Amino acid sequence: AIGGFCVAQVTNVLFGKYLGEGVLYGYNSILTLSAAICLFIFFLNIKVKKQYVANIILIISPLTFGVYLIHDNPDFRDILWSNLVKPLKYINSPLLLIYLILVVLTIFIGCSIVEWLRQVFFGMIYKSMVFDKFTDNLGKKMHELNKIIWKANKE
Repeated sequence: AIGGFCVAQVTNVLFGKYLGEGVLYGYNSILTLSAAICLFIFFLNIKVKKQYVANIILIISPLTFGVYLIHDNPDFRDILWSNLVKPLKYINSPLLLIYLILVVLTIFIGCSIVEWLRQVFFGMIYKSMVFDKFTDNLGKKMHELNKIIWKANKE
């Protein structure tokens, strides 16, 4: 935040208007990219010793990108935070932290279920497409074999 403030002040002096306040902490900033790479390397090198923890990670990890895409969708994000969660309503509550933790868990679990259902549904479609392709190829091969047999019987 301090870096963004400094960038804004420098651009105001140089160009006469505030520019680039979010350049250091936006989604596409060099600091965010660096942090993402460091986190990736950190988690890449972690060795999970408990098998049940590894199993939980293997179940949850394929769902997390879908959770991100669902809850950060611009249309859904507005509905979620403005109409459903309304965190500003509880800003002065002593239970705000507990409320937000429960909200985060609920959103993660709900979006995980939606993503899991999506994966199951599209997995079934993919399998049926592969099966259809296999049966089409098998049908073509059987037709070619029948032509060969019919031609051999004719001679």
